[in-house]
Amino acid sequence: MEILKWERYYRSFGMETLAIRGQPQPESAPHIATLDILSRRHPVNRRILEAAAAARTRQHFAHVDALVQEAAEPVHATLVRLVDRHGIEAIHVDALLSYPISLPFTAAIARLLSNRPIRVVSREHDYVWERLPARIPYFNYAAGRNLPPVDDQILHVALTSHALGGLAKRRPGGMGGGIAVPNMFSFDVQESLHRPAAFRESLELPSNALVFVQPTRCVPMKGIQHSVHFAAQVAAQVDRTPVLVVTGPVRGGFGLSPGDLENYKSSLIELSDQLGVALRFMDGGLSACPPCPHRADASARHFCVNDAYLAADLITFASTAEGFGNPVIESVVAQRPLFAARYPVMVNEFLPRGFDFLTMAAGDPFESPSVSMQTPGFDASLVTRAAELVMQPEDRQDLVHRNLAIAKTWYSDEWSTVRRYFRPVVEWLTTGAMSRSVSRRPS
Repeated sequence: MEILKWERYYRSFGMETLAIRGQPQPESAPHIATLDILSRRHPVNRRILEAAAAARTRQHFAHVDALVQEAAEPVHATLVRLVDRHGIEAIHVDALLSYPISLPFTAAIARLLSNRPIRVVSREHDYVWERLPARIPYFNYAAGRNLPPVDDQILHVALTSHALGGLAKRRPGGMGGGIAVPNMFSFDVQESLHRPAAFRESLELPSNALVFVQPTRCVPMKGIQHSVHFAAQVAAQVDRTPVLVVTGPVRGGFGLSPGDLENYKSSLIELSDQLGVALRFMDGGLSACPPCPHRADASARHFCVNDAYLAADLITFASTAEGFGNPVIESVVAQRPLFAARYPVMVNEFLPRGFDFLTMAAGDPFESPSVSMQTPGFDASLVTRAAELVMQPEDRQDLVHRNLAIAKTWYSDEWSTVRRYFRPVVEWLTTGAMSRSVSRRPS
């Protein structure tokens, strides 16, 4: 969804956009190529990642480098053909150059810059040193050399100033070309156009259900076990039946096998049974919003993400690490209180801007979730405050309205905000220089 927003931003500044995808998706720009190598699941990428995970010595690292360069050759050739055929002057790469998703593509982009006068905007969602790959020696080695690549022809776009500072510390060369641009959101979410009541009905909930929605995948780093504990304790204080809805699929997570993920899900089910929490898994069955399936067909029996948000009494997001954390702002847009962990972006980006969330200490992103499965990571005062928000609608409305005003200041996709963040990117693309005004508080 974020790349589609950026396509719209580029076009609003008068630029023509062409799409190169790793997999089919709804197009807002003419599609000129599909590069299978962009998928982490591509056999070549899987083979390289397996070799990288096993590498322990410089000799092993050199072997992985050779595999990457060999796989990069046909990708580079394809990029050259596309650039020359379509007269491409700049390439926007989304979330690929800073994380081990497709190392051959990263190498191909670096090679392209050596023989074509082209500019690259690298929008970077995650960095190796922030996540589980940091435990793998090869990726620490690569992060110091070319993950992400640093070049005068590359503009690095981090999602937060905190992330940009981490990049500058680890890859100082060429960091004149770096800027922070957050994800931006539409605040036009009208409850009358969605179906939260029907969504709750579809889950066959008890009449006194207190609904918590965890809008994430079901993977250990999302801290769902803390959300289970939180739901149980808050519901007990207000004498209601706790229901926790996990919207995303049991999928993803670097270095996690399908067995690891299923074991995590099974542990969550066991914990929920122990604590009396009704756990519902949507398994990624919700449509993106927009477009909403029921905008065109009001009788549609499937639901969108905003139906889930609006059906919630509280949103839970006890994640240990995030490049940004869209559910934080999405909960504000939906005007629901948020229970969340104080992961680095929460501490360095959201809380300093004045947001009022129910926060607990973040877990260790490298720690096994079994360590904290039976132990809540929050204190009783947090539960008491959440219960008060449930019982006192006026206090709840005051909180969500204050959060909404802050979010509109910093993260709205209204043209004035988009222009403020995006103008330096356009300046860099057209002149090779940019202003540095976007981190100031908007006027």
